Formats: sequence, structure tokens, C-alpha cells
Amino acid sequence: MASDAINHINLRRLNQGLYISIVVTIALVLIGLTLNIMWLGMLVPMILTGAYLLIYHLRQCYQVLFFLIPLSMEITISGTLATDIPSEPILWLLSPIALLFIVLSPVPKQIFMPLGGLVLLHFFWMIFTTFHAQDMLSAVKYTTAKSWYILAFFFLPFYILHKRTHLMRLIDWYLLGLLLAAMYFFVSHASMDLDFMAKTSAGKPIWRNHVNYACALVTALPLTWFRFKTAIPSTRQWKYLLLALVFLCFLYFSYARVAYLCLFTAGVYFIVLKMRITKWVISLAVVMILLLMYQLKSENNYLQLAPEFNQAITQERFDRKVSATLEGRDISTMERLYRWVSGVEMIKSNPWTGVGPSNFYTYYKRYSIRSFETYVSDNPEKSGIHNYFLMLAVEQGIPGLILFVLVGIVSLLHVERIYHTSTYLEVQLLMITMGMVMVMMLTLNTINDMIEVIKIGGWFFFALFLISKGEHIVRNT
Repeated sequence: MASDAINHINLRRLNQGLYISIVVTIALVLIGLTLNIMWLGMLVPMILTGAYLLIYHLRQCYQVLFFLIPLSMEITISGTLATDIPSEPILWLLSPIALLFIVLSPVPKQIFMPLGGLVLLHFFWMIFTTFHAQDMLSAVKYTTAKSWYILAFFFLPFYILHKRTHLMRLIDWYLLGLLLAAMYFFVSHASMDLDFMAKTSAGKPIWRNHVNYACALVTALPLTWFRFKTAIPSTRQWKYLLLALVFLCFLYFSYARVAYLCLFTAGVYFIVLKMRITKWVISLAVVMILLLMYQLKSENNYLQLAPEFNQAITQERFDRKVSATLEGRDISTMERLYRWVSGVEMIKSNPWTGVGPSNFYTYYKRYSIRSFETYVSDNPEKSGIHNYFLMLAVEQGIPGLILFVLVGIVSLLHVERIYHTSTYLEVQLLMITMGMVMVMMLTLNTINDMIEVIKIGGWFFFALFLISKGEHIVRNT
């Protein structure tokens, strides 16, 4: 009798809530018609639907998020604020849910592993430098946006992804979304005869430019390979093989040099991982970078790299662009150099806390060297330094750079350890996949700054999660 009374009360409250929602919806519809804001009437149903899904189907919502990431469109809210619709609003909802899990639930032991600690240190240092930023408003916006990337892509999946099937469905949803978004770009570009000069605008509004498109494609290739190797039953493998061939075809016509470089570095890394020499290759790379920096700094040798202003021009064919890059005459490469030199000068002035997150654009021209200027140095699109590592040193100081580099190094060493100690084939395949994704991410960010681009950066933090917990996920069927 008591349970019947409780059920009756709950049903009555549910009906009351439903009636109130209907009345509010009708009122909003009428207001929307009056103000010519047609979407206003959908506000309550969307909120109620979203709340229901987040409460009762959180894992499915997370999978849908990955499907929507490649299909999202960037919209400008104000002169200094933009967002990706609908993926980032979903992150806004998922981030507080992640915080609730962290506060109210037992913390998974994998979070205490070195990677999780380094990610937190990296984020806390970012917060610290935000309070020392020259333009604090820009820094706060940047740090807030970074927080929902870290919460939603690194911490939240520890609480909701536990089984092999969860991971496989998520990857499949992502690859499907990427296929649709990539087909949109390719068909649009094909309608322009795959013209080299049309590559930047072909994918709008889904793709900001051809580089974002190509980088999303190239980092998806290891995921496609992973699903090809793990497809059950094996008769499904042909679908992933076909998908990989389609992605490779699209990638070829993207005309993005950095994507081709990522393929090469991933291939080299595959050999390095097999030979178990990751720490030696990393050590060699660090030494070579330090020696190069010392050589360029000695007697201001970097000044000899200044381009001839009249020779650094836009190339209208891809083969000419490649040759111009090697000869120091490509406009995009020389403009990067102009900003890198400005960044080095900024580091000299603010080596410990930097100028503050998202402050590079505001101040870099004050530190520029005129001999490095190019035709596009006015930078009306307000783009960044095009080197994520250098950007961290500029905006968050040398400690910020060191912490991020440590995240990359520790993740790759962790991949190698698990790969060579695990006897479970799917664990080894996942580690190879995530290792290649990380190497590609680190490679493309040497000449770009894409960790804050949701179509790239989301997978950077999710790959860190899979490196931390992936072994337990794929073994739990």
C-alpha cells in the first residue's frame, strides 16, 4: 500500500511537471512568433530532452558527442568569442557532470597515475598564469574553455567508459561523423575541380580550413586501422579497409603538408615502438632541438633566416608550394617564421609566467623584427603563432612548456611499457593506435596550434585517457 501511494505521488508530480512544461512551451512559441524567433518554442523540449538523456543515457550522449564533433560548425558570438555548435554546448553540460563525479564518487585509481597528475599540474599552472596575464579577460576565456576540454575528454570517461563495447561504439560513431563531414568537404572541393587555391574555403561552414580537415583525417587513420584489426566478426573488416582508403584519397587532395608529415612520423614511431627505443629517440630529439636553438641564438644567427620580402609569395600550385617551402619562399612558412621570432623575443621578456593564456595576438607585434615581415603580417584573421610548444612558452612561460612536454613524453613511455608487458593483443593494438595518435598530435602542433580546436584537441585529451585506462577497458568485455 505504501509503495502504491509513493508511485501515485510520483506520477502526479510527473504529470504536473508535464503540464507546466506544455504551458511554458506554448507561451514561448507565441512569444517566438511575435518576436520572429522561431526556435524559442523548442527551448523547453530541448532542455527536458537533454536533461533526460544526460541523466539516464549519459554514455550514449558521450558517444553522440563524438559523432557530432566532426560535423560541428564554428560560429562567432562576438568579436572575441566563438564556439563550435553543437559540440561545445554539450561540453558545457558534461563538464559540471564530470565535476560531480569527481566530488561524489570514488576516484578511479588510474587517475592517480603520472599522466593524470601531469595533466592537472599543466592545468593548474595555466590557472596560475591566468592571474598574471596582461589581458586577464582573454586569459580567463581561454582557461575556461580549456577546463571543459580536460573535464569532458580526460576525466569524465573514467566514470562512464568501462567496457570494450563502449569504446568500440564510440570510435565507430566518431568515424561515421568524420566520414560525413569529410564527404561534404570533398564533394564541395570536387565541384571546384579540386583546385589548389580553393582548398581553404571548400569545407565551410563545417571546416574552418583545409588544414583542420586534413589533420582530422590523418589522426583518424590509426583509429580506422584499430577497428579493422579488432572488428568482430572478421567479415566486417572490409568496411574499415574501405573507410581507410576513402580517408587516404581525401587526404591526398587536401594539399596539407603537415598531414603528410604526420603520416611519416607515425610510421617512424611504429618502428621505434617495436624496437623499444622510445626514450632514446626522445632524448636524441631533445638534444637536437636544444643544439638547434643554441646555434640560432649564438651571435643572432636566426637573423640570417629573414626572407626576401618580394620573394615570399603565395604559391598557386601544390608542387610549387613544396619547392618554395624548401627554398624559403613560401608565404605561409615565412609568416610562421615571422611570428616565431616575435615569440622568442616575448619569451625573453616574460620567461616564467609568460604574457598570459590567449595573449599572444594582442602583444606579439610589439616584439616583431621588421626584416621578417611578409605580405600577410597584418594578420586580419587574428591567427596565432602556429607552433603550440612556442605558444605555451610565450603565454604560460617556460614551466608551462615543460609541463606539456612532460605530458607528451610520459604518455609515449607509458604506451611502450604497456605494449611490451601486455600479452593481450587488443591492448597492444590500442597502445600502438594511441601512440601514433599522440605522435601525430605532437607533430602537427609543431607548425600549428590546434589543441584548443575541438576537432583535434578533443582527441588529444581522450587519447591520454585511453593510454591511462585503455588496458582495463578492452579487457572488460
